[in-house]
Amino acid sequence: DPSGFNVVKDVTSSNLNIYPNPTNGILNLDLNVLHTYDISINNVLGQTIYSGKVNDISNVIDLSSYHKGIYTIQLKSDDIVYSKKFVLE
Repeated sequence: DPSGFNVVKDVTSSNLNIYPNPTNGILNLDLNVLHTYDISINNVLGQTIYSGKVNDISNVIDLSSYHKGIYTIQLKSDDIVYSKKFVLE
């Protein structure tokens, strides 16, 4: 889409499940569709602290070396963006 507009899907649909929330550093990320997503995790200042790709139904991300706080995880694929907040404690 040349306008750069992304459709933000409602993440309460079960496409994306992250747990535990709050997490102590190990974040489980479950998808209900096998697909490759670009993943980024941003802190409250909007800085990306983690980025990569996920392409499995079940994924584990180790964030134990990061500061405690509220983060936003974002998965992007084509014109779809899933976004969810979680707490690292």
